[in-house]
Amino acid sequence: MAPWGLVCFHLAAGEPREWLPGPECENDWLCPACAANPELADDSLKLLCVHCIQTLRKQFDPKLSG
Repeated sequence: MAPWGLVCFHLAAGEPREWLPGPECENDWLCPACAANPELADDSLKLLCVHCIQTLRKQFDPKLSG
């Protein structure tokens, strides 16, 4: 079983945005708008395996997709 992480709904939807590390776990990622909101609701986050997260980052993180 692959490790997992939490990704904000903006990033999980494939919106091209900056990816910022989450505060809790090295596998968690947030966009700048969600990172600025310390009171994120559980429905604002998606649980994904790290392989899916890596695939999304390669496609939609401007630092990696360039």
